[in-house]
Amino acid sequence: MIYIFHGDNQLQSRTNYTNFLEKIPNSHITRLDSKEVTIEKVNMHLFSTSLFTEDKVLTFVNFFSITKAILDKVIEMTNKADQTIVIWQDKKLNATQLKTFPKAKITESSLPKTLFICLNAIKPGNYKILIPLLRKTLKTEPYDLMLYFIKGNVRKLLSSSTSFDHNKLRLAYISLIELDFQTKTGTLVTPKEIALERILFNLTKF
Repeated sequence: MIYIFHGDNQLQSRTNYTNFLEKIPNSHITRLDSKEVTIEKVNMHLFSTSLFTEDKVLTFVNFFSITKAILDKVIEMTNKADQTIVIWQDKKLNATQLKTFPKAKITESSLPKTLFICLNAIKPGNYKILIPLLRKTLKTEPYDLMLYFIKGNVRKLLSSSTSFDHNKLRLAYISLIELDFQTKTGTLVTPKEIALERILFNLTKF
């Protein structure tokens, strides 16, 4: 059986994937990242005789990021295999990719619409719209989830073409990292929601 975990809610998707693996009893798990995958490694796991008495499980992290020349062969091999195969992709897969394994059990983790709208509102001079959206979203979504995706969004902006001032983006990203650390270590002296709001206000006020 093939299991696929994906979605634009990367944090929840990864958690679902990890929890699933932890619940598989009496199994020998081979874990391969997309950068580590070779035909030989996959073939060895799927078709070689094992000394282990446990069921064999093969997992792929970012399966659809494997080099195209290797990917096609691996798809053919995994479709023929009679083993448990677990795939985690760090983004939402498209319909064509999902059809690669038509019998797979698929678990998609989606971002809440309010969070997605809030992320899209992070624009220069947009604080009057962003801050109320942030407050509204924090009433229904976990703070840790918000901070995770806001930090990731700012990181992406740093490496892309944007109308934001690069120095302001860099300062905001450093501040978000520090906020994350202080929140997790209990050293934050102001309410975490207010601290996050201040960072985004300073980023988007002009």
